[in-house]
Amino acid sequence: MTALKNHTGRKTAGPFSSVLAWPCHGYTLVEMLTVIAIIALLASLILAVIPMVRERRDKAVARAQLRALTVAINDYKSALNEYPPDNPNASDRPPLFYELTGVSYGLADQVYTNAVTAQTMRAADLPFTQKGFRNCGADGSPGRNFYAELKPKQYAQPQDSSNPYKDFWFVVVPVGGPNPDFNPFHYNSTNPTNNPNSYDLWVDITPRGKVIRIDNWSKN
Repeated sequence: MTALKNHTGRKTAGPFSSVLAWPCHGYTLVEMLTVIAIIALLASLILAVIPMVRERRDKAVARAQLRALTVAINDYKSALNEYPPDNPNASDRPPLFYELTGVSYGLADQVYTNAVTAQTMRAADLPFTQKGFRNCGADGSPGRNFYAELKPKQYAQPQDSSNPYKDFWFVVVPVGGPNPDFNPFHYNSTNPTNNPNSYDLWVDITPRGKVIRIDNWSKN
C-alpha cells in the first residue's frame, strides 16, 4: 500500500487509516441510566393511558347497544301497541331476548320455540312472571324479530348452575360489569321510576373497578 502524507507531514498507511485511528468508547453509566429513566417514564405513561382507553371503549360499546335495544323495544311497541313485558321479580332477568327475537308455539306439543337459539320451552317451566310470550306466532310460525342485528356475543345465559334462570337467554353487554362473566340489561316497564310513561333500561359496567351506569334517562 502506498504511503500517504497527512496534514502534519507524517506518512499514513492509506486513506482509511484515519478512520481506524478514531477512538471508540461505549455509553457511560450516566447515559445508560438516562435512557432507562426515559423508557420507564414512557412505559408508565402508556400504562396510565390504557385503562382510560378501555373505559372509553366499554362506554361506547354499552351506549351503542343501549341505543340499538331502545330502537328494537320501540319498534315492538309500535307493532304490538305495548312495551315488552318485564320481570318484576328481577329487573336483570327480563324476557326481552324472547320478546324481541320472537317465538313460535306448537299447538300439538304446547311448546314454545325460539328461532335464534332453537330453544324449546313449556309455559310451566318459564321462570318469568308472565308464563308465556306476547310476540308469539300461531301454529308453529315464528314471531316477528324486532332485533335482527343482535349479535351472538350480545346474548348469554347465566353461568351459575344453581340459578333458576340458567337455561334461559338474556340480552347482555359484552363488557365487564359487577358480574364479569354475565352482564345483562336491566329492564322495567311495569313501574319505571325514571321514565314513568315508558320504561327504564340500564346496564352497569365496571371499567377500572368503578361502577358506571349506562341508561335511557340521563344524558351522560
